[in-house]
Amino acid sequence: MGMKYNFISLEQRLNKYVSDNMVSGLSLAIAKDGNILFSKCFGDSKETTLYRLASLTKPITAVAVLICEDLGLLKVDDYIDKYIPFLGNFKVDGQNGTYRITIRELLSHSSGFPSSFEDHRFDNGSSLEKTVETYKDFTLQSIPGTKETYSNEAYDVAARIVEIVSKMKYEDFLKKYIFDPLGMKDTCYYVDENRIKNMPVLCEYKDGILIPENKLTYGFDKYPNGFNGGGAGLLSTLSDYLKFAIALTNKGEGLISKKAFEEMIELYKPKDYKSYFGLGVYIRQGDDWETLPPGAFGWSGAYGGHYFSYPKENLTVVYLHNSISFGGSGAPHTIELEKDINQIFGLKKN
Repeated sequence: MGMKYNFISLEQRLNKYVSDNMVSGLSLAIAKDGNILFSKCFGDSKETTLYRLASLTKPITAVAVLICEDLGLLKVDDYIDKYIPFLGNFKVDGQNGTYRITIRELLSHSSGFPSSFEDHRFDNGSSLEKTVETYKDFTLQSIPGTKETYSNEAYDVAARIVEIVSKMKYEDFLKKYIFDPLGMKDTCYYVDENRIKNMPVLCEYKDGILIPENKLTYGFDKYPNGFNGGGAGLLSTLSDYLKFAIALTNKGEGLISKKAFEEMIELYKPKDYKSYFGLGVYIRQGDDWETLPPGAFGWSGAYGGHYFSYPKENLTVVYLHNSISFGGSGAPHTIELEKDINQIFGLKKN
C-alpha cells in the first residue's frame, strides 16, 4: 500500500481564501511518482476553467527553445542577432558602446531587457514578428550578463527565434512539439466563443471585497486576443498544465533530451551577482529565505499561478488562481502552500 498523506489543513486553508473573499476561485493539483494524489477546484473554478498563465508561459518557452536546440536549429549560447539581425547592437543605460545578447541571457533574465514597454508595440498588428520589431528601440537597463532584469519581452524574442528557425508560427510549434505530445488539448493563445465561457473573471482583493477587473483583455494585461507572447499570454487548465509540469519533474521526458534538461536546470553563473535562475525556471539552493528544499525548481505567475517540481521526491505541484492581488514571485499564498507541502511530504529545507 502507498503512503497516506493528509491534505485536510491545506484544503481548509484554500476553502478559507474563497470564503474570506480573497479569491473567487483557485485550483490545486499534486502528483507524486506520476500519480495524482490531490486535484481539486475551489470557489467558482472548475476542471474546465481556462486560467491566464501569465509568466507560467515562460517555462514552456524555455522548453520550446531547448527542443530547437535538440533539433539542431540553434544553440542557447548563440547571439540573438544571428537570427534577428536588427537586435544586434543595443545601447545600455549609462554606458558607452553597444552590446549583444545571447539566447541564454534572454531565458535567465540577464539580458538587460526592460521589464515593460509602451503599448504602441501592438499598433502594427499583434503578430510576434511585428511586435518584436519594436524592440530594436530598447535601451538596455544593464550590460547583458551583469545584472538580473526580469523581462517578458526577452521571452518574446526567444519565442520569435523559435518561429524563425522552425519556420512555424509560435503557437503551431508549441502545439506540434509540446501540447499534442502531452495531450494538452485546452492550452492556447486565442480565445474563441467556445473557450471564452471557461475564462474566469480576474478579481482584485480590497478590504475584504472582490473587485472584478474588466480592463484585462485576453491572455495577459493589454495583449490582443491570440498574441503569441513568449513571456506571458497562454491560457491553460489545471489538468493540462499538470501534464507539462510532470514532464519536467520527469527530467523533460517526452519533450527534451537529458542534456537539454540539465541545461534548463543549470544555474546561470554571472560574475557580478548570484542568480537563482536556470532557463525558464528558478532553482532553489538552500538559502534562508527560500521555503522549498534545494533542487526544487519552478515558476510563478502574476495572477496567482505557481508551479514547482522536486525531482528528488518525484513531486509536482500546480496551483492556479484568478487573482491580480496574490500573484508573482514570493506571493503570501504560494509561500503558505510551499510550507504545507513541506509538512505533508516531510520535505527538509536543508
